[in-house]
Amino acid sequence: MGGREVLHPRAAIGAGVVRANIADTGNYTHRIRGKLMGKWLVVVIVATVLVACVAGPVATTPAPAAAVDVAAGMAPSSGAVLLESTARTTSTTSTELTNHWWPGAILVLDLTGRAGSTTLTPTLTIVEQSTGATFDAWTATAAIDSDDTTVAYLFRPGAGSGSSFTEAVPLALPSKWRVTVAHSDGDPITYSVACMYLQ
Repeated sequence: MGGREVLHPRAAIGAGVVRANIADTGNYTHRIRGKLMGKWLVVVIVATVLVACVAGPVATTPAPAAAVDVAAGMAPSSGAVLLESTARTTSTTSTELTNHWWPGAILVLDLTGRAGSTTLTPTLTIVEQSTGATFDAWTATAAIDSDDTTVAYLFRPGAGSGSSFTEAVPLALPSKWRVTVAHSDGDPITYSVACMYLQ
């Protein structure tokens, strides 16, 4: 009859139930997928947080500036070179160093050769941050008179005599400072100056 299929009422009802079941199955499948996706998202977030906690914060180190900045990630007992080792004939002043929190330092002068009888006398100078005014806070009590020697000066609150340092100075490390090495004459003398920061 015109090729049109006529379903028995019971068959029609059965077909409707089948279609309804298929639709319900599809909806159920979507709900299951949604739940699984939600669970996986939670797992990924938790794993990311755990990895970040274990790894810790990522350390960044600023590029070195013209003046040595002690706050740029330097660890206790790490150091900075104030004056490179070279032959000099005149008194020399280091760059200014900025110190944000280190209370002390060890200043090391390494003399490796001299052509005459030049002696050296180091001085630590405080630099006032806002105006740039300077004040000589310490000068070595004895000049360095040698052809080859290493001397070490301790700067630390409460530092006293009796240590193995050339000189122990009870002075807190200033927030901005520099070192000048005075020459007694113009004969060539080779040395370097470095410091190690202390907690």
